[in-house]
Amino acid sequence: AVAAGMTPIATGSDAGGSVRIPAAACGVYGFKPTFGLVPDDGRPNAFGRETQHTTKGPITRTVEDAAVLLSVLAGPHSADPNAVPVDIDYRSALESPIDDYRIAYSPDLDVFPVTEAVETVVDDAVDALAAAGATVETVDVDHGYTMAELSEAAMAPYATGVIESATLLEEAHGIDLRDHPEEVSDSLLAMLDVGAEYGPADIARSGIVRTDMYDAVQDVLADYDLLVTPTLSRADVGLYEPLETDAWEWPLTWPFNWTGHPVASAPAGLTDRGHPVGLQLVGRRFADDDVLAASAVLERERSWDHLYE
Repeated sequence: AVAAGMTPIATGSDAGGSVRIPAAACGVYGFKPTFGLVPDDGRPNAFGRETQHTTKGPITRTVEDAAVLLSVLAGPHSADPNAVPVDIDYRSALESPIDDYRIAYSPDLDVFPVTEAVETVVDDAVDALAAAGATVETVDVDHGYTMAELSEAAMAPYATGVIESATLLEEAHGIDLRDHPEEVSDSLLAMLDVGAEYGPADIARSGIVRTDMYDAVQDVLADYDLLVTPTLSRADVGLYEPLETDAWEWPLTWPFNWTGHPVASAPAGLTDRGHPVGLQLVGRRFADDDVLAASAVLERERSWDHLYE
């Protein structure tokens, strides 16, 4: 709707990339703020597992529109036990230069199967940040896991989170999804079955992997102001076509829901076949203004207005 001009701004709920994935696929700007910056009451369970990696954020055509919307959305709220009182001038960040920024570039977060078509477009966008004065260096994130190990660690909390959400629906509204199979998608019913296979030990192991990923990203951001990556590993995914890759291998988004860092997906350009490609810009926790500053520079260096013509 934003890309088509049906609305100038929209909001999304990003638990694994649901702000950044559509933004990348449609050639618009999506921003997942630092966890706790935008309040969410999370009722009826404000302490649920899903709440711990879900963040509301803007989807817009321009970085400025996202900054304006963030200035409205962000701020502490008494109903959210995770909300933090951080004062950030989002709009002023748009004018900040990045010539003193050190930017780490990971083409694939060490293990994601990024296609050559995507990497070519992302490389060009990263060059634009360097042309604006930033120091850009290619890095390894060094989380120490294979793609299969990361995927398995992600599945346990996700699948059990679906069960948690279904339980809350039943507790709050008396609706048991399993009693309405004709109205519930097969994929959701299957996920309820998958979630039932995981136990406390699986969740504990997932938490260890999540912690290692957090530490790895923190180590990178100890030496750099930003970490940039592709948003999606491939751009040629049709609406009703098979994904042709494992679902966890497609978006490079969900590790940053684990870590809680602020992340934007900005339009990086188009592949030779005309598919939009997104560039993820990851900042230090509560340095959302750094992400906006670099995003605004990229927008000035490589304007994406033509995508909407």
